[in-house]
Amino acid sequence: MEKFKIKNLFVNIFSIMVCLCMGILLVTPVSASEENIQNRKESNPIILEFNKIQDKITESLSIEGNHYVYDKNYINHLFDEFDINTFNEITGKKYTLESLKSDIYYALDTYIISNQISTYGTYYNRNATEEGWNYWRWYMSEAKTNEMIQSLTNISNGELGTSIILGIISVLPGAGVIGWAGLTATLKAGWNGLYRQSLINVNGPGGTVTDINKFTIYIAFNKPNKVDQ
Repeated sequence: MEKFKIKNLFVNIFSIMVCLCMGILLVTPVSASEENIQNRKESNPIILEFNKIQDKITESLSIEGNHYVYDKNYINHLFDEFDINTFNEITGKKYTLESLKSDIYYALDTYIISNQISTYGTYYNRNATEEGWNYWRWYMSEAKTNEMIQSLTNISNGELGTSIILGIISVLPGAGVIGWAGLTATLKAGWNGLYRQSLINVNGPGGTVTDINKFTIYIAFNKPNKVDQ
């Protein structure tokens, strides 16, 4: 499985906060001002700091069998000066510092490293899914993205929208090793019209990449280049 620096994935990012999303329709129009607000949240210093912490955790991991091995003291130290209150304010979460670290340890302990799809250095017009200890990600070609956009047209509730999204990505290569329960809960809790509109905004000959962070519920929409470095 390829490793990605989280900060490099967030090219066009929209945060979906649970407390704001319940009851919002999947077809809600997205104004430029709303998109700007979402982008400002992603670039907030506390989110950038958390992204760096995740990168440091990933870099420190070793592998035994199909599981990660990590230094709990090292990870604890990374959060010594982390402002959990600001983090909750920006993401809409209700973490304590200990509960956030507990969720991270759980993700590391339960993630199984096996049978992951490799993109072989490119995501241009690919159709695939994958999961890391801290993210879910799927790649869609231009045609598959258009199918997703069309399928989400005039959808009026989050449960149906989630079913449509999962139905499309569940047949992509790599879907057999995705943790569907966690992804399903995340989609139901935090998705609205931003997703469909964002796909419209970025889709093109290279297709799209959707990335969901398991802790911040930020979602990214990359329009991949033909040759990725």
